[in-house]
Amino acid sequence: MYQFLAIALPIVTVPYVSRTLGASALGEYYYIAAVVSYFNIVAILGTTDYGQREIAKRQGNKEARSKLFWDIFYFRSICTSVTLIVYVLFIFIFPSRHHVLLIINFLSFASWIFDVSWYFQGMENFKVTAIRNGLVKILATILIFILIRKPSDVALYTFIYVIAGLIGNLTMIPYLKDELVFKKFQLTDIFSHVKGILGLFLPVVAIQLYTVLNRVMLGALSSSTQVSYFSQIMTIINLSLSIMSAFVGVLTPHIANIYSKGLRQEIKKLSKLAINFVYLLGLPMMLGCLVCGSIFVPVFFGYQYKPSIPILYILSSLFIILGFGQVLGVFLISTDRQGSYTVAVSLAAVANLILNFVFLIIFHKGAVGVSISTIVSETIATGVQMYYLRNILDMTNFITGFFRYGLISLISILPIGLLILLTGLSSLIKLILIIIFAVLAYFLILILLKDRAFNYILGPIVKKFYKGYKYKENE
Repeated sequence: MYQFLAIALPIVTVPYVSRTLGASALGEYYYIAAVVSYFNIVAILGTTDYGQREIAKRQGNKEARSKLFWDIFYFRSICTSVTLIVYVLFIFIFPSRHHVLLIINFLSFASWIFDVSWYFQGMENFKVTAIRNGLVKILATILIFILIRKPSDVALYTFIYVIAGLIGNLTMIPYLKDELVFKKFQLTDIFSHVKGILGLFLPVVAIQLYTVLNRVMLGALSSSTQVSYFSQIMTIINLSLSIMSAFVGVLTPHIANIYSKGLRQEIKKLSKLAINFVYLLGLPMMLGCLVCGSIFVPVFFGYQYKPSIPILYILSSLFIILGFGQVLGVFLISTDRQGSYTVAVSLAAVANLILNFVFLIIFHKGAVGVSISTIVSETIATGVQMYYLRNILDMTNFITGFFRYGLISLISILPIGLLILLTGLSSLIKLILIIIFAVLAYFLILILLKDRAFNYILGPIVKKFYKGYKYKENE
């Protein structure tokens, strides 16, 4: 439900901000956010994934998890403080036109220190992070509509998001009181986790190279407008994938917990479920973009973003590729195979860097070129992860899942989409009708077929709204 809120609020704000700030100002925001994110990965290193995994292993031992929490908290505080000093020096050598946005992001450093969501995720207590951050997101959305009026408000727009992140993280701190016991600062204990943290830091760096670097290279070698075209489409992709990310977030501590108990057969069952879930959500999303892309972009972002339409077509396959990448990455990290995960994302990062230079410097393809290199990079990462997990994964599930959910998606979306697109209705009405009828048809077919993945994951949600719905929790 938290991820649903994360989707719903940007769907409301993105069309407004796209038109109010414009492609150039919004591109500047995305560009600086990409630059700041590099300081973020150095400040927190691999503490998020490491902390979440290790806390999951210590769920039943308050003393052990308290010791681990304070070690990681102190370690992150030290790293963030050192990174802040470097950031201050960095501002002086960066172009002055970006100084205001960079200074506003000072607050981000405090936000990174007090982000303890990894602890609650490791404890499989998602209610704390969901409710508090959800309320802060709603408040930030209201402020955007009230205060953001023109392109020059990009600094205020940045401040709203940065302060919202800080407040959201601070609201989680009081919930630690009954969860932990205080532990004193012990330098030797803190740095005893360095090896494990750095093992998860390397893949984070690699991932940033072929995700955030796309925007940095576009801003440096092309224009802020091209950054905006690419970033807006990636925003939609990531928003749509946030439901899948919710599944991944719940899956991570669960796999780590059952892996520590030696339940290998249970992990294999979860892998089949995960594959089907990616197809269940990813295939209709991809097909929906291909059918509705030409009307979705002008309606959602505004007509100045029409050059983003081919970018949406290219990146639509990320619903499948990136979906599998997230899920398979969880299995590697949760089963202590971060070395294999590092190899996968590192190969992807190298490919992305080379292809970006080719498309931006030699062919001058801008956002379209970066989109192509993104698809190739993510495909490499996912393919390598599949290879390393071949002893867990049943490859026939990839084939049967594709045909099953692909056929259901075609039946649900294609006839309805083509019929509505041929009518004389306005673009907005067409888009709304396609989404409503296609989604209803898709889920109705899944319910009639008694689809296992649907029943297992979404069944409990459906039952909250329809008490008569029956599903088997143990399938």
